Amino acid sequence: MGSYLPGWLIAALLALLTILAYQPVWHAGFIWDDDNFLVDNRLIKAGDGLYRFWCTTDAPDYFPMTSTTLWLEWRFGAPTRWDTIWSMCCCMRPVRCCLWRVLVRLKVQGAWLAAALFALHPVNVESVAWITERKNTLAMFFSAWTLLWYLRFEDTGRKRWYWLGLGVFALALLSKTAVVTLPVVLLGFAWWRRGRIERRDVWRRLPFFAMAGLLGLVTVWFQYHRAIGSDIVRADSLGMRLAGAGWAVWFYLYKALWPLNLSFVYPRWEIDASKPTFISAGVADCGGFGRVLALPAALGRPVLFALGCFVVMLLPVLGFANIYFMRYSLVADHWQYFSILGPIALAGAGLTIAGKRWGERTRA
Repeated sequence: MGSYLPGWLIAALLALLTILAYQPVWHAGFIWDDDNFLVDNRLIKAGDGLYRFWCTTDAPDYFPMTSTTLWLEWRFGAPTRWDTIWSMCCCMRPVRCCLWRVLVRLKVQGAWLAAALFALHPVNVESVAWITERKNTLAMFFSAWTLLWYLRFEDTGRKRWYWLGLGVFALALLSKTAVVTLPVVLLGFAWWRRGRIERRDVWRRLPFFAMAGLLGLVTVWFQYHRAIGSDIVRADSLGMRLAGAGWAVWFYLYKALWPLNLSFVYPRWEIDASKPTFISAGVADCGGFGRVLALPAALGRPVLFALGCFVVMLLPVLGFANIYFMRYSLVADHWQYFSILGPIALAGAGLTIAGKRWGERTRA
């Protein structure tokens, strides 16, 4: 379908799908801490709020770009939930188009279908319906432009695309540092396109890694000194965290492929690293990648690339560092918002290839 429709029409269809899919949440009520985050947030109402978001430690997290958008909305009149959700949907529409263009540049089949699946996937609803997760949608917005502009730089050699990509990546990190592992995905692009990673690929991505490392450390400081404070979120050993991370990867993959029984807050796991279920999850992770490596290159390479991106983008939320929400649950739908594109792109390509083969058979 993507090859038969003009680009503007595909973009319009993706935008329409997004609007229709999220229409039910426009008039929903506040969720969890939305009222505290938006209506009762004294920093958003303060005249010097921008300075305090960017230059002080008054906020519980250092996501000044996200806070700036809410501060500006408040200046134009106290936003209602409808206003905020609508602005988030407006932010998401160009994301779908950017992701579609990224997959086209990577020559992934079914790029339009993958973008549509991302727009409609039930797991992603939490990131839009929960106003507090404005940081998710905003970080994804800037991350999508980062990917697209970096690929344009590689295709054209024009340095302006490189600096634009680096600039919007900084904005993505300042919206939410969960995208801290995005430079690894950029490095994976070199392997996907050329089958190897050269020295120049590493050098070109070093500024992205440096920026991610710096702002990642800032976020860790805020989490431990402002958001969490003296509360004990997790006291697990490294072995227990590894066991939980192995289980979490399979949990997220299951929800990505079969999104049933979704929950805003999943029951908190009681991890016992000595139990076979948790041990087997980590073994299965390693064994799964081993099996993928053993596949023929035509099949194994795209599967390895997609699942590799999936796991890499999950790393910040797998429990190796404490996150305040882990007091309630060790997993959350909004935590795989950045990583889910890998399995979705793989599914979109697989369905497209299968559809073409089925069409050839029916014509014969």
